[in-house]
Amino acid sequence: MSTSKIKEQTDSKETAGAAESARGLTVSRSFIPGSRKPLVVIVCLLIALIVCGGVSWWLYSRRGADAADANSTTQAALQKELALDLAHMANQSVLNDTTKLINGKLAGKYTFSDKLLAQYYMYAGAAYTNLKEYDKAVTAYKAAPKYSGTETQAALEGQLYAGYRSGERKQLIPILEQLVTLSKQHPDPFGTSSGHYEKDIQALQNNQEISL
Repeated sequence: MSTSKIKEQTDSKETAGAAESARGLTVSRSFIPGSRKPLVVIVCLLIALIVCGGVSWWLYSRRGADAADANSTTQAALQKELALDLAHMANQSVLNDTTKLINGKLAGKYTFSDKLLAQYYMYAGAAYTNLKEYDKAVTAYKAAPKYSGTETQAALEGQLYAGYRSGERKQLIPILEQLVTLSKQHPDPFGTSSGHYEKDIQALQNNQEISL
């Protein structure tokens, strides 16, 4: 073989080897940690996560707002219905309304004040008394002062009346003693005097009946 042909073959092999090395270098660069392709992918993933999180938060807050609006509408409807039932002295309907309102407030669905909650307990106590369900009336009257101190005296008087109608006698003396204290602290010229409550205490201690 001539020297020129040997040189041509050698040059050809060197050229092929250089091309192969170039291809290998091109492929390997795509896996270099500092290359741009993986960085772009990561950025895209982060953007996708942020967008998805924002959409999820918006949907969650929208559902919460819709639920709050629905609860507010239901509360207003129940309060309107209760006012009508009180005007018509519809005791069972009053109980249905106050029960829903009270339970809704305690569950965090309704947003009216604690003072109004105490008033609803008072309405429930009066309705139970009118229906002669005296034990339930006492329970409702006991709950009212927990939410508003302004209802304390009226609630005690409700307990006294319902308890007396259910057959209690000497068990009512502690309630009368509280009424004596309250009537002295906050005398009401149009209300029952402390002297009247004291006479009732004496009557019950002597196994006598009292007038309510």
